[in-house]
Amino acid sequence: MVRPASIRSEKPQIGVVVGSHSGDQLRASTRVEIAHSQAPDEPLVSQALQGSREAFGLLVVRYSRSVRAVLVARLGACDDLDDLVQECFLRAYRGLSRLRTPERFGAYLHRIARNLAVDWLRRGPRGTVPLEDAPVVLDAPVEGLVDIREERLARVRRVVGRLPLALREAVMMFYFDRLSHGQIAAFLGITEGAVNQRLHRARVALRSALDGGGEEGS
Repeated sequence: MVRPASIRSEKPQIGVVVGSHSGDQLRASTRVEIAHSQAPDEPLVSQALQGSREAFGLLVVRYSRSVRAVLVARLGACDDLDDLVQECFLRAYRGLSRLRTPERFGAYLHRIARNLAVDWLRRGPRGTVPLEDAPVVLDAPVEGLVDIREERLARVRRVVGRLPLALREAVMMFYFDRLSHGQIAAFLGITEGAVNQRLHRARVALRSALDGGGEEGS
């Protein structure tokens, strides 16, 4: 079994590209290129297995927003969020040699993030704010939901927080982390058509809430 050549007993030094400061030590042009790149993950995974921490760092930059969005969708605003994002990538790095389908690295990472969230919840309540109560800023225009007033944002938060988990993850990644349909599909391990369907269902629920037609997601 091939093992990542650079893995030792200590934690790999990937923290510089994890969490809210993702990629601060990389050139801005590199971050932009990765964020919009449709290049496959497989070559980067292969290079990481051969000992390239830079290659794995590029995967971290590519997926850090997705990991954060999924954790927020499942846990709300928790005090341990940055640590959980870091732990997700550490687990992914250490288990990389067991990944049989490198082209599905995003889906592999999503499973790790999901399991981390489950483990965190099992350990009992800590400092956390439910998603429907957490501050949410819509810094990107939402199709069909323009000119949202402050008093209506509370209703949007409640609806997003009560959506079925699959829809909530898609909403967090698309509207709040501004990921493309392709990026979301790669991370969740689904088709772009399925992403479109989830976002459509979420928009229906959001419009209904904003129009005063109820606050429950379908």
